[in-house]
Amino acid sequence: MSAIFVHITADHFLWQELENKTSRPIPRLAYNMWIFIIYALAVFGIIGFVFERPITSLLATSGVVAIIIGLAIQMNLSNVFSGLAIHIERPFQVNDWVKIGTYEEGIIEDINWRATKLRTRTGCSLTIPNSIVGSTDIFNFSNKENFWLCPKIYIDPRYPSQQVRKIIDTTLLSVDGILKEPVPMTTFKEVNDWAAVYLVCVCSDDYSNKYIILQEVWEKIWDALEQVGIKPAISRQELYTFAGDKYRKFVPLVNKVS
Repeated sequence: MSAIFVHITADHFLWQELENKTSRPIPRLAYNMWIFIIYALAVFGIIGFVFERPITSLLATSGVVAIIIGLAIQMNLSNVFSGLAIHIERPFQVNDWVKIGTYEEGIIEDINWRATKLRTRTGCSLTIPNSIVGSTDIFNFSNKENFWLCPKIYIDPRYPSQQVRKIIDTTLLSVDGILKEPVPMTTFKEVNDWAAVYLVCVCSDDYSNKYIILQEVWEKIWDALEQVGIKPAISRQELYTFAGDKYRKFVPLVNKVS
């Protein structure tokens, strides 16, 4: 009776609540394991307290069997419980643009109890086990109203930074696809050994068009700089040549005896 009571109570206050919150049916593997554990404990209690039989050997045997089964389905269990955590925490949803760990960024197509499926920018379908998703970094680009893109541009350091920044800032106002509020801006980051580095910061609300927006930003900036004669910096290397013998021979040192 206690096992039946726990079973019914868990169905109403645990599993149904999880299904309502996640909008998905509970995986049968996790549910069946829960039911098995409840009634297995009830059977052991009946044997030990009603029939007054020793249950030490039964517990040892069941423990060994449980270890064998657990090792056999370890990965599946890890994926199921990681999927349960993902559905409860909801770090992303279907149609969100995300980057999971070292995998390619893509748009979420499906989240089930075993794996998370997304579509990359190249059109490939990528399936990642939930155990990996739950233990790695997740970048969600769709959980905000907008996002920033900050590509670098390298300009010859001979040109005044204020002039370069003014030209780029004026150009950015004419780029379609970026938000005018917050205002796009150019930051003079540093001067290295071959170029002056500028950060071109623009804000957008459509991550799916990320590369289209960057392409238009680069084209507009390139045309504007070309019109005033400002050239992007190019990394150069100096090569030194010398005229030597066609064939080189090893000439040992000989100690002269006076």
